Amino acid sequence: MVSLHNMVSLRAIVRFISPFLACCFLTVALAQETTPPKVSTKPLTAEQKAVYNAFLTGYQGDSKVTLNVANVTDPFLPDKDDLHGCLRNFPKDSRAMEVHQFADQLANDRIHLVNPEKYKVAQVGDFMQRREDLDSAVQAAIDAGLMSMSEVIFDHTHRLAALNFSFQCGKLCGHGGIVIYELRNGHWSRSKRSCGEWQS
Repeated sequence: MVSLHNMVSLRAIVRFISPFLACCFLTVALAQETTPPKVSTKPLTAEQKAVYNAFLTGYQGDSKVTLNVANVTDPFLPDKDDLHGCLRNFPKDSRAMEVHQFADQLANDRIHLVNPEKYKVAQVGDFMQRREDLDSAVQAAIDAGLMSMSEVIFDHTHRLAALNFSFQCGKLCGHGGIVIYELRNGHWSRSKRSCGEWQS
């Protein structure tokens, strides 16, 4: 039979342990969130490089402005809606946790590789303070924006490829989403399919 003294002691222990365990779980969760992704020791494949270059060429179009691009990819972590949407022809476990660093793989002289941890994305307000009009300030912020691209994933046949991109040009300026590419006659072409699009 448990005595009153033992019950009081047990309650005191529980009161002490509960916050301690909660703190431990929170510490582990924060550590998992802040742990940087592992950088792959393997180089990008020819297929991956071709998809990145196809995306950047199409994104830039005829623009002469140099595009700031993060020099490291992001992990590709699609959710269930993505897998049932534009990624429905991809393996259900499609994801890429390891990342790659870009060097000279992007064959485009309008690309400026930057360290995303050190690059400061400008705000429209920064240019407004220089007495620029609104349209000029917005365009200047876009020109100073940062493009980030995820790892490229493929379907089983390697005739479909997908990547998640994000272009940031300020707190309320940017867009992104998952885009699909199809291999046609030896070239990667943008598909009409996409998902997870956002714009601010």
